Amino acid sequence: MPDNECNTWLHIHLGLYGRWAFAGLGLTQLGGAGIRVARHDSDNLVGTIDGGKDATTKIFDPDGLTGSPTPIDNLVATPTTRMRIESDTAIAQLSGPTRCEVATFSDITATINRLGPDPIRNDASDCERFISLARSKRSPIGQVVMDQSVVAGPGNIYRADCLWRVGINPLRKASNVSKKRLGTLWDDLVTCMRNDIDTGIIVTIPDEYRPETPIETDPELMRFAVYHRTGKPCVRCGTPISEKLMLARRLFWCSGCQR
Repeated sequence: MPDNECNTWLHIHLGLYGRWAFAGLGLTQLGGAGIRVARHDSDNLVGTIDGGKDATTKIFDPDGLTGSPTPIDNLVATPTTRMRIESDTAIAQLSGPTRCEVATFSDITATINRLGPDPIRNDASDCERFISLARSKRSPIGQVVMDQSVVAGPGNIYRADCLWRVGINPLRKASNVSKKRLGTLWDDLVTCMRNDIDTGIIVTIPDEYRPETPIETDPELMRFAVYHRTGKPCVRCGTPISEKLMLARRLFWCSGCQR
């Protein structure tokens, strides 16, 4: 929870198309999930954070620089730029986010109070709270996992692959899923979402099912078990992966081994 009523808050959701771009010597101190250095040469240093599913990350090594990086002049505003923060040594520029707005203490508090438990935080009572909230819903569990008032953070990839990993059919009513299985689902969300923090790249397929090299006809298998693999064989049981719309979002699952 926010702890200083005098602070000004910035609420940003990158969505699929949002993108941060950074420039300047100040980047030497920059780090975090999904941050990548796009390029550097004798006088250029630019970093980015992408909101899309194909974001990639490279570790920034300041010792690898040559010359005097002065790329601040190279990073210019565009028609989709929503915000630009400048200092003498760095620029942070935000383009195309789903949301970018200044918020008050009460705004932030109200937003946080509407959210369910966060698997990345995984506070002491969060698993029990998730189980209780989920079992109170008669909606399909595939819909409930995307309900931010029940669990904060999972998107479509985590919904599809974590339900597959624990073998729960996304069409089953959440109220009919046992407490034990919901607890297992929570633990898997914690594991998967925490694993992806450092890189900002979502990889949800278990190592034992991941091919050593990309398969030309099934490239998603390098990262996902069922997400975007419609019609491809399930790596666990061989059943073709199913797809349907659920609340206008594409849902992927295996009808053979998700019960």
